[in-house]
Amino acid sequence: MTRTGDALPVVPRAARVPLFVLAVAAAVTAVVLGILFHGQTLGTPLDESAYSALKGSIEPPVAYAVAWVIGSVGDPGPAAVLVLLVAFLFRRAGQTRFLVLVVAGPVGTGVLTTVAKPIAGRFINGDNLSYPSGHTAFVTSIGVVLGLFLAARWQLGRFAGTAVVLAPALLFAVAMAWSQVSDRVHYLSDTFGGFCVALAVVTATGAIVDTVLERVKPGRRPFPRP
Repeated sequence: MTRTGDALPVVPRAARVPLFVLAVAAAVTAVVLGILFHGQTLGTPLDESAYSALKGSIEPPVAYAVAWVIGSVGDPGPAAVLVLLVAFLFRRAGQTRFLVLVVAGPVGTGVLTTVAKPIAGRFINGDNLSYPSGHTAFVTSIGVVLGLFLAARWQLGRFAGTAVVLAPALLFAVAMAWSQVSDRVHYLSDTFGGFCVALAVVTATGAIVDTVLERVKPGRRPFPRP
């Protein structure tokens, strides 16, 4: 990243409406699924079908190692290192808003998923709380932050900007879902819930960061148009 000023809005103005709509829809979906799954100790038919289809994909040693590495990214230690690394890159680039977001977004997401699990009360493999998937929520939160940066950096329009925000989030979420579901750590629907939580939390956090920092330090155009 190159130093380009710290006034780049974290939620691109052109894509704010669709992103906010998606964030609200994601929040509602996460809550509804939590209510529906409350007290369950078995997955849905779709969850079981997904597990049956994916469990054989990690049998080769290399595939198992890849799944383990992906899953480890969501553990507290590696997650903290990743957040600090990305925050450092944003600091070097002079992107104060994104530095704040890449810390506040994943942390807020992690706190919410941790609090939500005992409330949802869904279990897997005995007494292990499973909904929503914190690992999937974490990598999704990083993906949303990176997508927001790219969309703002490239000054994309409504539809292109929304697509670019969602692309890395979906990519990271699918990779983590494969790791978690194939190893029977989470149901597929747990990972979808984690994705929804992260999308809602990071988008809302981005709006707050923009509002607060715009008042503290009014923005200037960090990327001049050609």
